[in-house]
Amino acid sequence: MEDDNQHSDSDWQQEVGDVQPLKNKKIISPDALIKTHTAGKSSKTNNTTQLNLEYVDAKNYPELALNDSSFVDGNLAKKLRTGKIALDATLDLHGYYQEPAIKKTIEFIRNSYINDWRCVCIVTGKGKDKQGNYGALYSNLPNWLNLPEVRPFILMFCHALPKDGGQGAVYVLLRRKR
Repeated sequence: MEDDNQHSDSDWQQEVGDVQPLKNKKIISPDALIKTHTAGKSSKTNNTTQLNLEYVDAKNYPELALNDSSFVDGNLAKKLRTGKIALDATLDLHGYYQEPAIKKTIEFIRNSYINDWRCVCIVTGKGKDKQGNYGALYSNLPNWLNLPEVRPFILMFCHALPKDGGQGAVYVLLRRKR
């Protein structure tokens, strides 16, 4: 029986031996989010950026719906929907309950903006229950992206392509820092 397991392991190693990781994909574990700015910036700059994030007036930003492209030009919206904008990072919320997922999403969007990332992906999964209802994370993500803590940083969001999570994931296009 041990020989079968060893044989299976060697077969597996032979099959996956030449597999290479995807290039230019940053997968961010929610627990490993970047909490500080990039090295080399002065602490005064960091404090100023942090201060600006604390006092953004979200009242000037109307609520966005999924696929709402009213704040971007048509070409940019099409590029986002078709996955032609490179992803800077991905947040995977599989296995999280709603409250921690909200906090991780807010932190992820704010840190993405601070890092000047343009396009990020948030994966919730569909999470259907026995009655066919979608899960809380999937259903509530559009509401979370409209929270006053993050709405000022978001231009548009839409479902991802199947290779990035499909209907269970969302591409988020962020504003550029000015």
